[in-house]
Amino acid sequence: MGSGPTPHLQDLFAFLAQPNALLHLDLASTDCALDVLFGALLHGCCSRLSYLNVAGNSFCHRKTREVPPTLQQFFCSTFALSHISLAGVRLPPDALRSLLQGLAANTHLSDLHLDLSGCELRSPGARVLEELLGSISAVGSLDLSDNGFDADLLTLVPALGKNKALKHLWLGKNFSVKARTLEEILHKLVQVIQEDDCSLSVAESRLKARTCILVNALGSNACLAKVDLSGNLMEDMGAKMLAKALQINSTLRSLSWDRNNTTAVGFQDIARAMESQWDPVWLAGSTVINQLLTDQPTVYWSMESQADPRLLNSNHTLTFMALPLCDLTAAYRSAPERTDTGWQQIQWCLLRNGRGPKVPPEQVLRLQRGIVTSTAEQGCCQRDVLQMLCRLSGRVQAAARGLRGHPGAQRDLAEAQELLREARNARAVSTPTAHTQQRPIGACVPQDRSETLPKPQHRTQKYSI
Repeated sequence: MGSGPTPHLQDLFAFLAQPNALLHLDLASTDCALDVLFGALLHGCCSRLSYLNVAGNSFCHRKTREVPPTLQQFFCSTFALSHISLAGVRLPPDALRSLLQGLAANTHLSDLHLDLSGCELRSPGARVLEELLGSISAVGSLDLSDNGFDADLLTLVPALGKNKALKHLWLGKNFSVKARTLEEILHKLVQVIQEDDCSLSVAESRLKARTCILVNALGSNACLAKVDLSGNLMEDMGAKMLAKALQINSTLRSLSWDRNNTTAVGFQDIARAMESQWDPVWLAGSTVINQLLTDQPTVYWSMESQADPRLLNSNHTLTFMALPLCDLTAAYRSAPERTDTGWQQIQWCLLRNGRGPKVPPEQVLRLQRGIVTSTAEQGCCQRDVLQMLCRLSGRVQAAARGLRGHPGAQRDLAEAQELLREARNARAVSTPTAHTQQRPIGACVPQDRSETLPKPQHRTQKYSI
């Protein structure tokens, strides 16, 4: 909705104050005063409004520090809100406090996306978040990027970790601190990433070489499903570390990593990491893979660790990678053929991962009957079952997120959570004697596919981006 003169906004507020059936309201950059707006929303939009965007507005046009009680009352009373954006609104600490207190008292909302990016919260806002965020169960996604928290993240990050409902976090552009403080903040951030199917963004933070602290944690992290490392200038060394982390990560499905000064060498490292395969004989007895399906505490992995080299050779779960256009363009100028080859291999691997492994019909029959004759065949079967568990768990989690907030979906959500618990507890599937101790697992076997994916071919013609 475009901006208009003050009388028009007054007419709009009068309409919003009457009972209505609005579901989606976008008032971004309309120069409306939010202290007046929330008073109108309280009277007419609590029952059905699910999307509210008031980004780029002023909280109050008057010179007053008083926060109207209608702000807290609206967030306490709204029934259907699932997305609210206050991006770019200079929120006074008292206004932020009223907002969070209202959400803390709201028993109707769940999995709310709250965008507080660019609100200039700084140290006062950080203190309010530390005090109140732990008691809020309604917020599932929180964008706190570009708020000038900097050194305040030392205490804010652990406070964020206390909120078990929070699974998706944006913290970019908040890391203008000295190197030692930055390392401490990043280590604390790694400790926070422990909830299933969560996501993290530190985009445009210019972490440089210290991005590797987060990249190292990806190797053994069994929680992150999506990560955004864009704009951190980690260069080819960071790409090499990322490649090694991808080889043993079993949960990451989406990755963004543009604007990191990656050259053709970095793209080829990522391509090799995604193209290689698991060693099925070693996988059958792997204690590391067993831990991926349990609730064991996360163990950090680093490039220098004494990991079994047979572990460092696989990724079959990553299905989406945002186009790293800036880095691809720069890399293509200096090494067009190598860049072209590396990116084609990455695209082929993403397509392969999305379509799942191809299982021969005779292997499907043996899995259904629980018959495995050789160690190698046993390892192949267990590998396919593990990959299938990871893939199906991701689909169940995605479906469960879509059901949240829908009336009558509690039973389906409970069943989905039970399925995910069973998948995490399926440790016996990875043991060498699983076929003699467990009942047939034919219901979990992927169906045979007639189509096959061609390997990427090296192209000789020029490729432009």
